[in-house]
Amino acid sequence: MLSLALLSAVPDFADGTPQDLITNSLLDLDFYTHLAAFFIWGVLASAWEAQRFSLFAVVAIAGLLEFAQPLTSVRIFEITDLAANIAGTLIGFYAGVTSSIPRI
Repeated sequence: MLSLALLSAVPDFADGTPQDLITNSLLDLDFYTHLAAFFIWGVLASAWEAQRFSLFAVVAIAGLLEFAQPLTSVRIFEITDLAANIAGTLIGFYAGVTSSIPRI
């Protein structure tokens, strides 16, 4: 909802410019599903005792999953998905560290 309010005054760019990429990404539900899924992974990573290693591991998994997609015949690599994966992980990790989640 916030992205709709922020981007309502942005003109429509359909020529592949960076503004077009950002506008389409922020309005794409796929971006938010990646963000939410990796938010959960980030919160779980913050609960492990070895927090630095767990954060590194989840960010590495987020990147590897996205980079491995072209190896299949039905998936493609998208930089916005990678950005959403990493952003979700970092936001979730921060949320977990600043909350009272017990350590595993």
